[in-house]
Amino acid sequence: LSVFYDQGGNLYPEPKETIEELDAELNEACEKLKSLQKPKPAIEYSDDDDDIFFDLGMARFNLCSYIENLEWKIDLKLFYAKSCLSD
Repeated sequence: LSVFYDQGGNLYPEPKETIEELDAELNEACEKLKSLQKPKPAIEYSDDDDDIFFDLGMARFNLCSYIENLEWKIDLKLFYAKSCLSD
């Protein structure tokens, strides 16, 4: 639960998006990640390779970060919903 609070102990604001919107964004990001070409093992790279493999690696990293952020927002949204039900 501590991930939902800032350093001052204040609860982060509730995300403005609905759970349905966040879930749709999450599904879309996961599908994009699945559609990316798989990188080659590092040992198979050569000097002749384009920077496409670097670009693919960065795209995968950025999508994974985006997915983690969406999951955090969904969890925070659910935390707010649970708090409202227990009040």
